Amino acid sequence: MKNLSNTLIAIFIMAIVFVSCSQEQDSMSGPLENLYSEMFTLKARYQGIQYDVLCGLIEGDSIKNDSIVFLSNPAFQAIYTSEISNLPNLVTYINNDGFIEYFDTKEAILRSGKIGSAINTNNISEVATRAAGVMSRIKLYDDRNYKDRHLEYVVGLYNIIQKPQLRDEDGFNDKTSSIKLYYLSNDTKYQAKFEGFENDTYQGRSLIMIANTSTPNYCISNLKRIPCGSGNWNDRITSFVYSITEN
Repeated sequence: MKNLSNTLIAIFIMAIVFVSCSQEQDSMSGPLENLYSEMFTLKARYQGIQYDVLCGLIEGDSIKNDSIVFLSNPAFQAIYTSEISNLPNLVTYINNDGFIEYFDTKEAILRSGKIGSAINTNNISEVATRAAGVMSRIKLYDDRNYKDRHLEYVVGLYNIIQKPQLRDEDGFNDKTSSIKLYYLSNDTKYQAKFEGFENDTYQGRSLIMIANTSTPNYCISNLKRIPCGSGNWNDRITSFVYSITEN
């Protein structure tokens, strides 16, 4: 009888321990599952090497507000933290193939031939500019998924739009959260290029997008997914240059 009682007590204790462990695991896994507002795969390229990186997006956290956490690929984590994020004139190029490509400087991306060459507009008359017509349209939105207020601009073959201070554009300084860029022409010789900068007068880090006949509608629904420095490109664009360039 005594042995039976001891056995029952042992089973009871084991049951309590099992339930306690299960509750502890649930309490640990619950916050982890809810930690990220969004999870996505970042496809990045730097100095010819490609990386696929699982990322978690933290929003509204008092410590890491609107930050991207790299959850995989230690090699990319190391090079981004020690090198890429610290480059003062880093260029973030959004490739049409979905990859985000990083270049150390503007000179580096120009040497790569990725963004084409500027069109010589010297001695081009206003009549010629009007005759070329509208070739591209861009919309900068105040919220993700193309919502809320937005700015809209169009360019043709021989004109260029430069905004050195977006605070003068309806207070849009550091407000852009999503972008739609359209190439409206069938001419394969040209492309539309948008270059946004983190500081006034085209200074600091930059973000470049291209739309052409291959990808006539190029859209970014959430700039929070694009790493920049210790944060991301959401609410970061302060000035920009928008034009038609040659392929």
